[in-house]
Amino acid sequence: MACNKKYSLEVAASNSIGEWTATKTLDIIISPPFWKTPLAYVIYALLMILVLGTVLFYIIKNQSLRYNIQLEQIEKDKVKEVNAAKLRFFANISHELKTPLSLISSPVKLLSERYKDNIDSQEKLNIVARQSKKIGRLIDQIHDFERVDANLMEMDYSRFYFNEFIETIVPDFHYLAYNSHKRLQVISDDTNIVVSADRDKLEKIFNNLLSNAFKYTGANDVITIKFISEDKDLLVSVTDTGRGIDDDDLPHIFERFYQSRKRESVHSTGSGIGLAFSKKLVEMHYGYLEAFSEIGVGTTISVRLPVVKKESIDDQSNKGKSLNNC
Repeated sequence: MACNKKYSLEVAASNSIGEWTATKTLDIIISPPFWKTPLAYVIYALLMILVLGTVLFYIIKNQSLRYNIQLEQIEKDKVKEVNAAKLRFFANISHELKTPLSLISSPVKLLSERYKDNIDSQEKLNIVARQSKKIGRLIDQIHDFERVDANLMEMDYSRFYFNEFIETIVPDFHYLAYNSHKRLQVISDDTNIVVSADRDKLEKIFNNLLSNAFKYTGANDVITIKFISEDKDLLVSVTDTGRGIDDDDLPHIFERFYQSRKRESVHSTGSGIGLAFSKKLVEMHYGYLEAFSEIGVGTTISVRLPVVKKESIDDQSNKGKSLNNC
């Protein structure tokens, strides 16, 4: 470490005849430059500590980030494995249910024809038939979900009037609304919306959305289907006046097998594939789903599908009938 250096300079002078003056002493002190002062070395040490500390901090932070990423990846892989196991389980169970379901449906159909003049029996047999049909749709949905995951499901486009399509879906739900003391209404100002879409997949989408709305509503609640066209887009909303969805659950309702961690939440039970499956089918039509909800007010699930076509003479002539494929 540099410090001040002290020098003494003794000076004497003489004249031409050799006489010398008394010796004079001059003290000289040479100070080091600033970068060699003790303070400078202290600053150097502090800067070195700061640099080393910063480097160490970022090394630890980087390691921690890598660890968290690895942990998240492990958790995601585990969730995928669990979901795949659940789907396999549902698929295996559904295979086992197919045979007894067909054995139920056939006798019900025969009894329905035999007792077609008995109104009371006919009504009860119709209930059994409808529920068997619903179970069959749920079983098919599980198999379809597997096919969608494996990218094996293909689109089968056809042209049809959307209002007539909705009219084929709602009768069973009107019956369900009547028996559960709820109200189902369909609202639209346009009855001539022609769409080109996969009819079977649209049926699965809206059956799931309506089933979800009925599941999470109580007596005297109202479920509303509203649809309009905006240029080439079909906008459909399914709104209910039920309990609503918690803010923590809302971003996750389209995730497969999602179960709310809140016991009091309405989404703490259920199979967890209906809305996820609907989302995949909507995306296959290059559309998207959105959910809006408020606790105590209700929930709205909106579907936007770019499937609207211009009405043609052929469409008008075939109105009320199944239209030909595109």
